[in-house]
Formats: sequence, C-alpha cells, structure tokens
Amino acid sequence: MNTLKTCITLLLLVWSVNLVSAQKFFKGQLTYKNNKILVGLIDIPDTPGAKKIKFKHNESSEPLKIKSDSIRLITITSDEGITCTLENIEISRKEKAFCIVIVKGYSCLYLTGQGISTDKHGNVSPTAIFVSGRSMPEFYYLIKRKNEKYLTTIAITSPSKTMFGKAKAFRKQAAEYF
Repeated sequence: MNTLKTCITLLLLVWSVNLVSAQKFFKGQLTYKNNKILVGLIDIPDTPGAKKIKFKHNESSEPLKIKSDSIRLITITSDEGITCTLENIEISRKEKAFCIVIVKGYSCLYLTGQGISTDKHGNVSPTAIFVSGRSMPEFYYLIKRKNEKYLTTIAITSPSKTMFGKAKAFRKQAAEYF
C-alpha cells in the first residue's frame, strides 16, 4: 500500500512538472487592433482559433489573459533570431484565426494547420491533427489581396504519401485566383 502511494505521488509530481514546463513564454510583442503595442513575454496559442492569449510583462509578473478579438498581430523572435508573425485574420464571415505570415505585400500569403507548435527555442510552425486511417494531415496556404475581405485557400499540402490530386487542384485554384 505504501508503494502505491509513493508511485501515485511520484506520478502526480512528474505530471505537474510537465504541466508547468510545457507552458513557456517567449519574447515578443502583441499589436492590438488600435495599433497599441505590448512588449514582453507571450504564450503562443496552441490553435489558430484560440480565444485568449497569455501575456506577461516580465518573468516574475502574473500572466494576463487577453481576448484574441482585440489582437491584430503576435510577433515572436526565436533564440536563433528568426522572427515569426501570427496575424489574427478573418478567414470567413464566422471564423477568425491566427495564421503564420509568409509574405506581406500587395497580396499576403499565410500558412496554417489545425494547430500551432512552438519548439523550446521559440520557432513557430503549423501542426496537423489527424486520425490514422480516417483523415490526412493537411496544411493550408491562404492568400489575400489588400482589397479582399476574406482569405482564399490557394493550396493544401500534406506530408502524407497518399495525397493525390493536390497539384492539379493548386493549378486550377491559382489560375482562377490570378
């Protein structure tokens, strides 16, 4: 019985350490919709559709939960000096999401998946969630011209070897868009 209590206590301790260490904040800045900028530490959202973003002014301060609706941009610089910008943008009339900005200009190109992953150095990448045998991991390239209100899916990619027909779909979509 004593061994069981020790094992349970050890498991709870390991679980709590993992829970605390999994929530890492990275140096960056939040840009509000009214262009106000907060510089500090940011917990990158796990999903593009996150409703709140955690922000800390410094290491010792308590995290603030900021509604995503008020945020326009999240900019993070990794330990290696790589800057990543996530833009909170309207995908459709009912959906907004944080998308990784690839190119900004006359037309803006974005990348997203079902999730957002951040490694221990602060490098941000999209992640795909799928059920083996039922679906495939997919990443979406989205584009938007300055005069357009919503994003357009320009390409869907996958690391899956069984994803057929996407090159043809990309050519067709690109021809219609451009």
